[in-house]
Parts: sequence; C-alpha cells; structure tokens
Amino acid sequence: MPDVELPSLLIWGTSGHAKVVAEIVRLSHSHRIAGFIDDTHSAPGTFQDLPVYASPSTSLAACIIIAVGDCRARLALATRASEAGFVLATAIHPRSIVSAEATLSPGIVVAAGAVINPGCQLGENVIINTGATVDHDCIISEGAHIGPGVHIGGWVAVGRASWLGIGAIIRDRITIGCGSIVGAGAVVIADLPGNVLAYGVPAKFIRTLP
Repeated sequence: MPDVELPSLLIWGTSGHAKVVAEIVRLSHSHRIAGFIDDTHSAPGTFQDLPVYASPSTSLAACIIIAVGDCRARLALATRASEAGFVLATAIHPRSIVSAEATLSPGIVVAAGAVINPGCQLGENVIINTGATVDHDCIISEGAHIGPGVHIGGWVAVGRASWLGIGAIIRDRITIGCGSIVGAGAVVIADLPGNVLAYGVPAKFIRTLP
C-alpha cells in the first residue's frame, strides 16, 4: 500500500526506543510517520531524516505513539496527547506472534520476536520489548514495560507502570504491584508489592521506590 494512503502518525520521543518504534511502524505499513516530538529541546531539527517538533499538534497528524521507555513519563505524555485530541496508535512488529485471543489496548508497542499468548490482556501504552514472551492469561496493566528477553509464565499480573528488566523471569501466577522495578536477570518466584525495587536469583526486595 503506498504511503500516501496511510494515516499519518507522530512519534513522541527521539531516543533509541523511538528508532525501534519507527522501524516497527514502517515494517507493519500501518501509518505514515509525519515526524517526531521532542519537547525537551527548543531548537527544531531532524531525527531519522524526519522533522522534529517541539510540541504535538493534530494539524500534523491525527495519531500518535509515545516512544518513551520510562513508564511514568510515557503514561503522563499519553494523557497529554489524548487530552489534545490524538488517537493512540498501536505498533506491532510483523515478526512478533500475537494471539488472536489476546486483548490489546491502544498505544501498545510489540517489538520483534515477542510472543503474546491466548487470554492475555494488555492495558494502554504497554511495551512488550524485543524477544519477550508473555504466556497465557496474563494481565499487563497500563504503562508497564516488559523488557527485552523477559519471560512471563501463565496467569501473571503486572501492575500499572511496572518495569521488568532485561532477561527477567516471572514464575506463573505471580503478582507484581504497581510501579515496581524488577532488575535485569532476576527470577521472581514470589509476589512483589507495589513501588519496590527487586532483583537477584531468586529476586529479593531491595528498597522501596519513591
């Protein structure tokens, strides 16, 4: 399908994650990227040969994806975008595997090699990063970031804005509270409360987060 027939899209972010999101959009042929948003720098410029705007405007595109890895920041920017009238778009890599029986909300990014199995429910603005697997009947709440190479067993619940680091393993039927961070390579075999940092094998509580 020619690009001129695709709906236009803005990507909010100019980091490495934004590069990944842009490639997913291009490979999936879902939207035409109109440009990027970076409200942390006042001077205009380009990113991946496309214009960078200091603020989002629906005159540029009707759809937007928040390409920011930080969970709380991503949710805050998504709220701003929705209030400004944008439609949250979803980016799913063509080389991911997403069950037709999974429920995906707006704003989700699913990277290459990711697997999402039947019965899963993913909230808005979730990231399922490169090579991560989410087994059956999991609930991944809004704004959570499932890092590269994470493996999640069945019936797991991941709370709002939680971040699972690279290569973490979550045993089946585990609950991870809102806003928690699981360190890279951790093995979680017991429930974790909200707003805590945990890592190790097995994962242990390290400290409470602000």
